[in-house]
Amino acid sequence: MRCVIVVILLLAVSSVGLAATIAVPGDYSSVLAAVDAAVAGDSVLVGPGTWSDIDTRTVVINGIPFSMTGFAVMSGNPTRGLVRVQLDIPAEAEGPWRVAVFDVRGRRVRELLAGPVRPGQHNIAWDLRDNGGLRAAPGMYFMSAAGPGHAATRRIVVVR
Repeated sequence: MRCVIVVILLLAVSSVGLAATIAVPGDYSSVLAAVDAAVAGDSVLVGPGTWSDIDTRTVVINGIPFSMTGFAVMSGNPTRGLVRVQLDIPAEAEGPWRVAVFDVRGRRVRELLAGPVRPGQHNIAWDLRDNGGLRAAPGMYFMSAAGPGHAATRRIVVVR
């Protein structure tokens, strides 16, 4: 009996030990390299910073496909001027998309895109103005992109 319990515990401990946590930066210098290196059960832990190496691809997690939509801030962040982002829409996500800017309270400050969008790379700019044409106050904002089966948000810090 004691031998059976020890074997079961060893099997349980060894199966838990197979999963790895991959750190970016640390183990890998890019998010894509870490995702490519990960195997079933692994976790990819991404540190704070600006990551612009994410492209459009599908990652299968537990048999469920998740598409990673590239949504990268291409201009400086924090910013005093125009914010440029690049949105990469995969073929399966053609359809209605919304790109909007929200303040920290969740209020929509500006709608930048609303309507059908074709697959491919799209450059979107925010001139730091709200829907009424007034300049946004300094602070933290969130630019959100959402379309068929996809969503991504990026933090934008506006300074004077």
